Amino acid sequence: MVDTIRVRVAEAADAAAVARLQQAMDRELGAAEEAGFIDRFAEVWLADLDRRPTWLAERDGQPIGVLVLVVVDNLPRPGQPLRRWAHVSLVFVDKAARNAGIGRLLLDEVLAWAAANNVNRVQLNANRNSARLYQRTGFDSAPARLMELRL
Repeated sequence: MVDTIRVRVAEAADAAAVARLQQAMDRELGAAEEAGFIDRFAEVWLADLDRRPTWLAERDGQPIGVLVLVVVDNLPRPGQPLRRWAHVSLVFVDKAARNAGIGRLLLDEVLAWAAANNVNRVQLNANRNSARLYQRTGFDSAPARLMELRL
């Protein structure tokens, strides 16, 4: 039997599935369990869904991967077109489904969406394990440009 992989835009009805994938990633990273997390995540994700487009990868209808963007519309500037940029805030593929090109399928869908929706820059924070995937997709590896202040 051949697995059918499909990548699609997540809808409001997918809130729990997106939350479960986030929870699975957090478990892998050693995060503590939290009672009610699925509901709390879903509530926040749904409240901000218009600026957090999300894609699900499914195998035979079951969610196995997710990618969440945060889209920022820059304020207008004189004589300049409106500009948008996006930050990839979550990429996760279930452990059993990794190394089968699913992360690349998610990225390809997202980058096509970004180009069609006037997004002029996509950024992300890559960990060691995923940096090569992002580089193969066209992201550069100039970390000195991304600065951060943790409060």
